[in-house]
Amino acid sequence: MPLDPAAAAFLATPAGQQRFPAEVETDASAAREYLSSTRAGLAAVTATGKEPVDQVTDVRLSAGRRLRVYRNIAAAPAPTVLYFHGGGWVVGSPEMSDPLCRRLVNLTGAVVASLDYRLAPEHPYPAALDDCADALTWLRGNAQLLGGDAGAVTVAGTSAGGNLAAGLALLVRDRGLPPLAAQVLLYPVLDARMDTPSYAAYGTDYYLQARQMRWYWHQYVGADLAGAPGYAAPAGVADLRGLAPALIVSAEFDPLRDEAETYAGRLAAAAVPTRMIRADGQLHSFLSFVGQVPAVDAAVADIAGAMRQLWAASPPETTG
Repeated sequence: MPLDPAAAAFLATPAGQQRFPAEVETDASAAREYLSSTRAGLAAVTATGKEPVDQVTDVRLSAGRRLRVYRNIAAAPAPTVLYFHGGGWVVGSPEMSDPLCRRLVNLTGAVVASLDYRLAPEHPYPAALDDCADALTWLRGNAQLLGGDAGAVTVAGTSAGGNLAAGLALLVRDRGLPPLAAQVLLYPVLDARMDTPSYAAYGTDYYLQARQMRWYWHQYVGADLAGAPGYAAPAGVADLRGLAPALIVSAEFDPLRDEAETYAGRLAAAAVPTRMIRADGQLHSFLSFVGQVPAVDAAVADIAGAMRQLWAASPPETTG
């Protein structure tokens, strides 16, 4: 399909045309300035015309991390979603994902808990994943107090947050922890090799750039991307059997598209109940435009419907 008109219009704006500064890759002072200015800009983001939900509460976990909990008051325990924001493991916060979390609460009926995990390069791998695992433990112990179902927790995230959700699903399986209800990977980062056809086609002029993504990887796991640990680069894990049922969403004009779709195929081949949705005509980070672009709102409705189907299925159906 052609690029969605709203996505094309965004690419024509100064924000859409902005390129990752080349000096950030080679100059430590430029990298510090880039991180400082980008983090400050994202921290200043506030959602206008916030979609109402019954309750939004910030909780401090024992390790000091912040968990922003969104819920609508319901009589029965709601599905529980532990959500991780994107930002290449180096920027971002729950505030950045506020509109999406509110919409998911209203469309799925879930309690959504969005984690403010530690960021690289100050806190490289596995700090963020450790925070995610700690938050999962806390949420399982406290979900009932939030109106959620402690026995049916879904992990979800966009981009680098999708990477953390996928890594946490692997960790849960490998450590024999209580199983997850599902993993929801929204245009996730999965493969440190960055050598797919979608990287070649869309890694320069379609918002997320290949060299930007490479720099993000270096901040998170270091210079040796070929040796990235499996929990950091789930595409490199050979055995995907026994993982939580998965919903994976890709964007057509995204350098990460192929690794997401390949991972979905591998999960299905490993007998993991898997649903794959491609958002035609969309760029990476398209879910940032929830409430602003009709095609994005339609995509979020599809994602929410697929999440509800995943939770309701017993056993879930597998689709390629």
